[in-house]
Amino acid sequence: MALETKILSISNPSIAIDEMAIDDYEKQLVGKETDSKKLGALYPFVQVNGYKFDENEIVRLSLDISDFYPTVSITVASTNGVFLSKHYPKDGDPVSLFIRSRIKEFKPIRLDFEIIYVSSAPSTDSTGEKIAFTINGIIRIPNLHSEVCKSYKDMTSYDTLKKVSEELQLGFASNETKTDDKMTWLCPFDSYKTFIEDTTEASYKDDDSFYMSFIDSYYHLNFVNLNNQFSEELNIDEAIANLSMMKDYDSNQENKSSDMPLILSNLEQVQGSSMFIDKYTLLNNTGSVGINNGYRRYMQFYDDSLKEDKPENKYKSFSIEALNTKGAENDKVAMKGRKGENIYDTHSKYKWLGVQYGSKNVKNVHDNYQYAKILNHQNNIELDKMLMRVILPQANFNLYRGQRVPVVIVNSGDLLRKQVTKDPETNSEAPVGITYDKFLSGYYVIKEMKYTYDIEELIFRQDIILSRREWPVI
Repeated sequence: MALETKILSISNPSIAIDEMAIDDYEKQLVGKETDSKKLGALYPFVQVNGYKFDENEIVRLSLDISDFYPTVSITVASTNGVFLSKHYPKDGDPVSLFIRSRIKEFKPIRLDFEIIYVSSAPSTDSTGEKIAFTINGIIRIPNLHSEVCKSYKDMTSYDTLKKVSEELQLGFASNETKTDDKMTWLCPFDSYKTFIEDTTEASYKDDDSFYMSFIDSYYHLNFVNLNNQFSEELNIDEAIANLSMMKDYDSNQENKSSDMPLILSNLEQVQGSSMFIDKYTLLNNTGSVGINNGYRRYMQFYDDSLKEDKPENKYKSFSIEALNTKGAENDKVAMKGRKGENIYDTHSKYKWLGVQYGSKNVKNVHDNYQYAKILNHQNNIELDKMLMRVILPQANFNLYRGQRVPVVIVNSGDLLRKQVTKDPETNSEAPVGITYDKFLSGYYVIKEMKYTYDIEELIFRQDIILSRREWPVI
């Protein structure tokens, strides 16, 4: 796979997090010993204000890596009242989380979360010992929400965001190396979070690039050129897959992991591995996106930097459409209206961006500042039109947000479905009794991810939202 699709770590985080430690031989206040080999792998290791919840107290957990930063929701059931009487969180106390694979090659997820709120119903007994709490939090990054007044003089957006990541003690990751948008970036008493989002919105390299930024589950600020992730290139990465009933890497028994292609599939042959798709569906937001954003947007602004021009010549207007994937024109259709209708040619939107000040030689923003805002917006929103949601019965630590991954869906059940999806060319070497689903299979980009745990299942699942810009013609 081309290097530009890889989101690589450029620098490492230095942010301080709370210590999470437990002694195998130290009995807790409840009189139980804790097996450290289970921690994080068979159930999440959760700690609040020094209290370590055991496996019977953690009812469910959802680690959501979908928005600008990770969020968490944890439901715990206290049975002794110790948490409520001594360890209940107060202002500034974080909830600490540790999740890991049973394969030692993967870096574990270790995060501290700022507790936003804790909700609970009254206890079910008069002693207050039997009570459930739901703890909701956002990733804890000191000063991320502090308002500051700063300037980043004569820097590109890439260099500015990298500098901001250092100031926040975050790592920096990207599939980009540079942008063409040097200017003085101003943070006029905005929060770092707002400044990151505003800088990303105005980032520009060329007309074939658009950007998003987010903080991942390893404390890296990611700055991603999303257009690089959509490609018709047919390369497949190698991955390490954990298998069902595999042993923990801390045990003395043989570890059942396997090197295999990084392909997510519902094929029976991969069942039992972390590549297996247990459930899937499609999500359609085309109508909502189309009504609100049109098929193109005209950006309009008044360029006051053109001092010598007549006022009527300073009005600027450009139309911007979402990009298409090169090489996908022949056998795929873009999400640009119903075939045979002309609404694509007439359904447009307009955005007035105000006045761009400066002089001919000294401008206070880069040349494509206004253009980049619409270019980034129109292309990012286009990725919400048609999505695939897949659920993996095991967490797959090969996967990360923004990654380009191949998906293979086969039909092995309903006879009519197998008949209508049958393709003599692509199914000539397929196993007997299945057909390859050309419409659903192909390359996707991971848009959102969620790790979930439920005490009734005693396993981590992974819920993934996949985006695709063009879809096959069937």
